[in-house]
Amino acid sequence: IARQLASRFFTKLQTDIQKAPEDKQVALRAISNQRDIIITAASRSDPQTASLIGQLYNTFRIAFGDAPVAAQPAPAPASTTQ
Repeated sequence: IARQLASRFFTKLQTDIQKAPEDKQVALRAISNQRDIIITAASRSDPQTASLIGQLYNTFRIAFGDAPVAAQPAPAPASTTQ
């Protein structure tokens, strides 16, 4: 499913790049250039896939004037003791 979602995202991104303001197109193309890497990683269930997607998300946020998102530690597992 992750591979399919990534594929759909990058397909839509191709259309959106053409509609985006010119000053944003360079960053969107940089994201688009990562298509094969992301889709391959997702199809192989590579543990680095989430990190790669997070990096692309930050690239997107920065391109549109938002602050990058800081990595958050994973929450501690719920306790099973009562």
